[in-house]
Amino acid sequence: MKLTGELGANNIKVTVFGTDGKSAGVKFTLGHEDVLHGKKGIFEVLEKKGLQLEEVKAFALILPFGPEKAGEQEDLKEKIINELEKLEEVYPSYIPFAVKFLRKLLAEKGKIPVSLHFDTAFFKELPEEELYYAIPKNSSEKNKLKKSGYHGIYHSYAAGLCGKNKKIISVVMDKKTTVAGSDNKIPQTISLGSTPLEGIMSLTTSGDFDPGAAFYIMKKAGYSIHKMDEILKKQSGFLGITDYKMEMKDLLGLCGKDKKVNLAFDIYRNQILKYMGGTLAILSDVDAIVFSGAEADSLKVLIYDLMKQMSF
Repeated sequence: MKLTGELGANNIKVTVFGTDGKSAGVKFTLGHEDVLHGKKGIFEVLEKKGLQLEEVKAFALILPFGPEKAGEQEDLKEKIINELEKLEEVYPSYIPFAVKFLRKLLAEKGKIPVSLHFDTAFFKELPEEELYYAIPKNSSEKNKLKKSGYHGIYHSYAAGLCGKNKKIISVVMDKKTTVAGSDNKIPQTISLGSTPLEGIMSLTTSGDFDPGAAFYIMKKAGYSIHKMDEILKKQSGFLGITDYKMEMKDLLGLCGKDKKVNLAFDIYRNQILKYMGGTLAILSDVDAIVFSGAEADSLKVLIYDLMKQMSF
């Protein structure tokens, strides 16, 4: 039996696989309290669900962000946890829980091998013209500000799906949608760079937004930087346009019935299309376009429309 876990800001989603690599049909989400305050943490919860710990052969954890020098896979050790802890200033809503959980897991795992897989590692080979922003260089270097990417595991898989020397456009439709381009399995572009605000809108984030407009709103409304940050991250996107706090599948049910929802999906589609087109321009050619992610299945109609628009 093998376990995989997706580590979020305050929970972990666990899936159990048999030795044949197929899902055993056991999936569950553990919250902050479940993981950090149980006597045996995550393993206590597993035992309560009837799973025998002696049968666990490996535990693979996916982390959305990782240290700059980390590879795509690292063994769970105190050294890598210490490196993650240094990122708290950059990812304050994510790192504290991750560090606490990993330290507890390290103390409790016994002989179970635990591997960490970082979504950002794939993008370490981005070309410099894609890696850096057009801001003063001393500011970039001082604050270590450059693109780290997102959904690297998805995009890495897509990059290798068709073999060597292939140019791939990969679109991941998840809670956050990202578009990446790769050439011979090496990343060339990514729509999301340093924070969740860049790139394509999500249920609550704005996506690409004129920073000058943000300064204007702050000045007119008297908003603090923290208030503006909250608006762009938690009150924008589909929520901001529609006023509906819904999941994607529920919003899809309102398509054709609600003008605000129609507009939101038109903007979403347009943003994806622009990034796909821009990626094609950088690659100069494409061998395959790969769609993946938790929302891809429910967005089949949109994917079909995107592919029609990308016909050439």
